[in-house]
Amino acid sequence: MFSRILTSRGNLLFVPLLVALLAALFLCVPQPLRAEEPYVILADEYPPWYHWHEGQISGPYADAVRATFARMGIPIHIKHSTWKRALFELERGGTVGMFAGIWTRRRAEFTMYTTVPLGEEEKWVVTLKDYPTEFKTLGDLRGHTVGVVQAYSYGADFDSMEGVKRCRFITEDLLIKKFLSGREKIILISREVLENHVAQSGGLERIKFHFMIQQLPHYMMFSRKHPNASNLARDFSQALRELRMEGLIK
Repeated sequence: MFSRILTSRGNLLFVPLLVALLAALFLCVPQPLRAEEPYVILADEYPPWYHWHEGQISGPYADAVRATFARMGIPIHIKHSTWKRALFELERGGTVGMFAGIWTRRRAEFTMYTTVPLGEEEKWVVTLKDYPTEFKTLGDLRGHTVGVVQAYSYGADFDSMEGVKRCRFITEDLLIKKFLSGREKIILISREVLENHVAQSGGLERIKFHFMIQQLPHYMMFSRKHPNASNLARDFSQALRELRMEGLIK
């Protein structure tokens, strides 16, 4: 039939109409049946949970994110970014999502958080073992100088506490280096981050963890500017929960 239409001079005027009809039919194909562009997911570096090497990201969170999106049937491309830039892109809708972050009231204004965390970290009061004072409560820190990371919150109780001098550092790496050199006596730090750092250089036996002040879940974060943000957060949470129950990820 089509050959007769195309070879008949009287019907040549219908060729553009036929092309338009075929194009319309293609556009009507359901989205899952068409090739999809991978979602761009931004990530900085936060060992031991995830780190970059020669342009490739690895670690338990990176594995969990890949496996979860695969379970959802969504292709992704994880792209390296600074933390500050990733948050900026998330807020303006320049990326579908990023990992991994803690919940804050400010971020919740532009972030759709998952309900199932990728993992969690513990913040501890830490000294070297030869430090003469024992700390059991936040109140014991009064009268002391404590090393912290400038941009971090350590919970309302510590953040609002008076009688403690805070020595602020720009990054955790700088805080750890100052601590291990003996120039910073007391610090508040992620136990997992410190243990990972010291494991590479040795000396874990020199460190004393006094008590935990905070336990923080880490979440996958989706931009509220994305039209499917709510569904993505819901489906990601469900898929992540299923993978854990099946023992495929931790």
